[in-house]
Amino acid sequence: SADWFIESAEKIGLALKIHPFIIGVTIIAIGTSLPELGVAIASVLKGVGELAVANTVGTIIANILLIGGLSAIAAKTLFVERNLVDLDTPLFAGAMALYILTMIDKKITSKEGLILLITFVAYLCYTIMKKEEGKFFLKAQKVTLKEIFFLFLGMIGLAFGANYTIDSTVKLAHFFEIPPSLITIIATAVGTSLPEMVVSVGAAFKKKFDIALGNVFGSNVFDALLIGGAPALIKPLFLDDLTFKVGLPFLGGAAILLIISSISQRIHLWEGLFYILVYILFLMKLLGWG
Repeated sequence: SADWFIESAEKIGLALKIHPFIIGVTIIAIGTSLPELGVAIASVLKGVGELAVANTVGTIIANILLIGGLSAIAAKTLFVERNLVDLDTPLFAGAMALYILTMIDKKITSKEGLILLITFVAYLCYTIMKKEEGKFFLKAQKVTLKEIFFLFLGMIGLAFGANYTIDSTVKLAHFFEIPPSLITIIATAVGTSLPEMVVSVGAAFKKKFDIALGNVFGSNVFDALLIGGAPALIKPLFLDDLTFKVGLPFLGGAAILLIISSISQRIHLWEGLFYILVYILFLMKLLGWG
């Protein structure tokens, strides 16, 4: 559904003469985060807002440790472009710090959600001004009924898919007698991260380092600011003990690891393996095995 939505939105945006770069930065970048956004909003509407936070925290950790680690392994050595160090790393660090700060008291209020969203808009505007134009050039074409049909079909599919995901998570948790947040922070988070995983690992294998790491940085900023903030406008979000005691410390640690790697301008194979081991440790802590 997300794929249908993104492709149709790109074509409609071009037909409306919206600059291709703007379409790339907004629709393409946000598009890979649509599953997480759908799950987060569905969680709030169903009265289980803690799952929205668990999914976002789990997704960011998976993006850094699992996807970042697999990308480094695929590339053997993942080189960090200078523009990522100068622009994306500080923005990433700021977004992570702000997101963690909003959760220190175990909740994200509507005001804090608004602050995250305002920061997201500022990040988007700043990125558009700084990045080179034409990077996401797409060939213009006319809009047909097919594009409009798949745009709405994608939106409806996302809504139903997110709703079904939350229902299934809650029912599975009751069946296995485990906290719903445990399923969300592990299985749902990894599942909604699959678009980023495909993009980053594939790009790393082809030695397109800027795309591999840029996607990780960008997706995490989007997750923290947009997906962390938007659901809180509907209803304040609360953190369950598992997300607060295990998820939050690992989120901070994973962010610091990625920042250090970025400053050194390369992530070696052994570092990629270390990222994977830290992610396994994270899973063990969640399951109470360590």
